[in-house]
Amino acid sequence: MPCRLVFHRINKLIIIPLLLACITSCPRTWAACGPGENWEELKIMGMGTVDKIVFSPTRAQMAVAGSRGVVLWDMENMQTLRVLAGHIGGAVSADWSPEGDKIASAGSGYDKTIKIWKADSGALLQTIESNDANYTAIAWSPDGTKIASSMSNGKVQIWDADSGTLLRELIGHTAMVSSVSWSPDGSRLVSGSSDNTLKIWDVETGTVEINIMADHVKYITSASWSPDGSKIASTGGRHCPLRCAYDLTIKLWAADSGRQLRVLSGNTQWVTYAAWSPDGTQIASASYDGASKVWDVDTGTLLRSLPHSTGPVNAVAWSTVASQIVTAATADASIKVWDTASSDLIETLTEHNGKVYSIAWSPNGSTLASGAYSSDRTIRIWNTDTGAEIRSWVTASFLSTIVAWSPNAERLASAGGVSAQIWDPETGEQIWVLDDASLYSTTMVNWSPDSSRVAVYVSGHYKITIWNVGAGILLLTIPQVYTGTIAWSPDGLTIASASDSIKIWDVARGVLVSSFGERLGVVYSIDWSPDSSKIVIGTTGTNPTLQIWDVLTGTLLRVLPGPIDNLSPVAWSPDGSKIASASSRTESVIKIWDAQAGTLLQTLRGHLGTVNSVKWSSDGCTLASGSADGTIRIWGSRE
Repeated sequence: MPCRLVFHRINKLIIIPLLLACITSCPRTWAACGPGENWEELKIMGMGTVDKIVFSPTRAQMAVAGSRGVVLWDMENMQTLRVLAGHIGGAVSADWSPEGDKIASAGSGYDKTIKIWKADSGALLQTIESNDANYTAIAWSPDGTKIASSMSNGKVQIWDADSGTLLRELIGHTAMVSSVSWSPDGSRLVSGSSDNTLKIWDVETGTVEINIMADHVKYITSASWSPDGSKIASTGGRHCPLRCAYDLTIKLWAADSGRQLRVLSGNTQWVTYAAWSPDGTQIASASYDGASKVWDVDTGTLLRSLPHSTGPVNAVAWSTVASQIVTAATADASIKVWDTASSDLIETLTEHNGKVYSIAWSPNGSTLASGAYSSDRTIRIWNTDTGAEIRSWVTASFLSTIVAWSPNAERLASAGGVSAQIWDPETGEQIWVLDDASLYSTTMVNWSPDSSRVAVYVSGHYKITIWNVGAGILLLTIPQVYTGTIAWSPDGLTIASASDSIKIWDVARGVLVSSFGERLGVVYSIDWSPDSSKIVIGTTGTNPTLQIWDVLTGTLLRVLPGPIDNLSPVAWSPDGSKIASASSRTESVIKIWDAQAGTLLQTLRGHLGTVNSVKWSSDGCTLASGSADGTIRIWGSRE
């Protein structure tokens, strides 16, 4: 609850206790807050999604490129060494220098840079910028002097690794180049493209030596050279004009002629990557069928299947010589290490590698809770100063987990299944299960400002249930509420819901007080102004907007342009001066608006997936966002 507003419409007898609680839970000052301009990313939490795994030459360390940037792991103790964070939106690819002393990373999406880092310290040594396209992959040459990059505009570029000078552009593909790999002697490159061709290039002359019509489904997802230089492995994608067609194969090609040698079959979904074992005798796949499969290269025999996940495996790499494989999957939020001889799972590394669905600040701003998509079912508590995970526990949710912190900081509520739960955030102990035997599909949970009650929306039965948290008993049911979002007013007297219209409910009697707004479309999110006089909603549909309404009169005060792609979580700042909104995958941005003037103050970029939740800290000085890219980001001013 906003600290400066505790006097609004509250009985005088409880002013003093609330004020004392407020003083202890709000250490920051209002004067320290900036206007919402010149904000930047202050902290990133969560492992994020994974795009590429690559091992150091000694294979003692692992670099994981993804939405966090590049995360370095020590493979002996399975601990994080450091995070190389400098790309806006994360890294799509990474590679080690042959000596293992440096790492190159390529930015994802709108970050059109290659960055070179010192591996032992994480110091940024150099940034190479692209002016015309996005990077899709990079590879360091075997002699360490050059870096090759593949581009979304169909080019392959070769850079001087020391100076960052562009040495050569390889022109020939007619669509995005998704993959690039050096021959072991460094004289040639192979590139795979969405034009469904593999091209083998002479690096010195920049000419195409061999052009292979790979005949994969639609496009090529990866191309890699065997350790001895004699073969090339390629994988294909999917094509979904009406009914989807999937490429289930890995194809092997003779590097000297382009002749097809073998087709490796056994996947049941399309393959995103194929990785050679260090000795070149085996190949492992990453596939959308949820497993990594291993083949004998000479015979084409499927040796084993490593069942990582119920969803896509999006990265795979070999560790020590033919003995360990590392796989990453977004669906079950993990990186897993396997023994290839026994197929035994050795280690699981997890930290919301999957999608973050909801977040909630603790009242004093020192910690933050997050809930994940249904494939994860984990609640995590984070230290907002260090970015470290403090504790976590698994819920019974079968839906995406919603979290909400009580205003007095003593309890955490969650929803997302057949019941709602009340937790002790200090221990993860479950205090209450709120279940009246009919709470099918609990999709929202809100605290009353005095922390004595919670409101749970039950989408399966279209009702709001209000519970006494101290006793764990049901106080009131408001039936026939057709909505996807609810919000308890800061004065504690009403609850707002919104679907095709906005409805205000009296929480003491459970009756409808007012209804306004017609044919709003689908309302994704709703929030109150701190003085309980106005409501902001985020709508989806063909014309998504942010709308500010006067609650007393039911008048539409202002319409702000919404996201271009339908999703808009909204949050009103504690001092009432700003509104934050967010959008889904096409933009994946957060916008900060002047609540009075309706002007856009700033657009915050960094997330690579749908931004599902935005929340202000209690002092309004920072904003947190949770995304399907697997990260939580904290935004604010460093001034």
